[in-house]
Amino acid sequence: MSSGFEMDPRTATEHAGHVESAQALLGGALDAAENRLGSDDFGSLGHLLAGRCDETMAEILGALRSAVDTGRGHATAVRAWAEAGHVDENTVLPLGGTDI
Repeated sequence: MSSGFEMDPRTATEHAGHVESAQALLGGALDAAENRLGSDDFGSLGHLLAGRCDETMAEILGALRSAVDTGRGHATAVRAWAEAGHVDENTVLPLGGTDI
């Protein structure tokens, strides 16, 4: 196992901000997807396509939720690394990382 490495706190804080910005966009997409129009809003065509669209949206919602959660966890970890100025296995492995 490695003992980790030192890092520039400003760079890590900047990176965390970029991750949080991306996470906010993904969160907005998730909110929009969760509040989509129903099949009745599109008349007969909506009823014909509703089943397939619901299946597709279920997959998309799962992916968006995962991306939002992962982004939130990553930004939190990077901010902690910035405060410590150091990264090691104890802070990477809980995020699903590998040995560094």
